[in-house]
Amino acid sequence: MTAQATTNNKIAPIRTLTQMEATTLMDVLNIEASPGQQRKRRIRNRSLIGLMLESGLRVWEATHLLQSDLWFADAVVTNLIVRPEIAKGGRSRTVPVSHTLHALILRMYHNIWKVDPPLFPAFAFYAATPAIPLSCRSIQRTLSVASTRCLGRIVTPHMLRHTFATKTLAVSNLRVVQTLLGHASIQTTERYTHPNNYDLTKAIEAASPRIGCSSHEHTTRTEAHNSSHP
Repeated sequence: MTAQATTNNKIAPIRTLTQMEATTLMDVLNIEASPGQQRKRRIRNRSLIGLMLESGLRVWEATHLLQSDLWFADAVVTNLIVRPEIAKGGRSRTVPVSHTLHALILRMYHNIWKVDPPLFPAFAFYAATPAIPLSCRSIQRTLSVASTRCLGRIVTPHMLRHTFATKTLAVSNLRVVQTLLGHASIQTTERYTHPNNYDLTKAIEAASPRIGCSSHEHTTRTEAHNSSHP
């Protein structure tokens, strides 16, 4: 195998958000003071981005959800069913609704769906009319602007999916993540077992007090550094 082939076969690193970055991003999108239509757009954008963070849906799947996929029988659904007609490969799947996502859906209902004229079927996330879904390009642009502003780098919708997968894998197993993401093959899901830069940084930070010095020496050095740098 040539060196070029070896390079080509390397698995590209997964780009994700830390919990702090995800919280910062959601905070930037949560500006309550915006009046009227601008406020509704912000609620819509924050809810959609939060939904992708909390469910791992692809941007096409998320933007093509119907209101009835999220709100049914006058209540927030307990399970989000990704219908085969919008799911990649036509593979329907079910994603339980978290407490965070429940709150986002509830806010969408009271501030947008309940206020706008009823229409059936109605898309959950839209611009001018519920009959036409919000474009993928529109939410990509919104996410890019917001993330550049608060994180100093561009975040893509697929990074939100990666973030969901990585945090879920930390508390479950590959089969669970495969099912939630709708992967046809477990091999596709296995890429999330490879450490990313955040994993490596956490490992080094956790180990650093024990590398090359005892805890007493580490404390002494820290005190000395603090006293010389008030």
